[in-house]
Amino acid sequence: VMMKPSLAIWYDELSGTDDSDINNGTWGTFNTLYDTGHKFYGLMDLFLNKINGGTAGLGLEDIAVKGTLQPVPGWTVKAAYHWFSTEVDPSENGAARGPQVAASTDADIGTELDLSLHHKYNSNMVITAGYSIFEGEQLFNEQRQNAGDDAQWAYLQFHLKF
Repeated sequence: VMMKPSLAIWYDELSGTDDSDINNGTWGTFNTLYDTGHKFYGLMDLFLNKINGGTAGLGLEDIAVKGTLQPVPGWTVKAAYHWFSTEVDPSENGAARGPQVAASTDADIGTELDLSLHHKYNSNMVITAGYSIFEGEQLFNEQRQNAGDDAQWAYLQFHLKF
């Protein structure tokens, strides 16, 4: 097929700790030790540490649409759009959500768009340029106590095998 298109619809869920876990003295949060999650949960790596930084122990749900095209030989365009939310509803779990999160806050964390262009220069080198933007929702902003500005990230990478 011309341009070799691909499309994937992705869903991943990592369990979280809710109030009943806290009351029973148990831990329900899935911990991905030594995580390389940017491959799965967005290139900006906002959810590598699901316990202290990523979702504050509330778990993670990631719904994504990912696609690729190869417009000409040696060139690949990739795009991914992620919808992030917590597995545990913070509005129903006061102890789990923590004091910095309002009781009315829902489970939506935010969305991320990742765009990248890959060029296989030769058999030993791949050059990649990319751009990502993350738009945080109320929960994300309250957990991190930030003003709600979007995060943007651009990069240029040379992958050389020798």
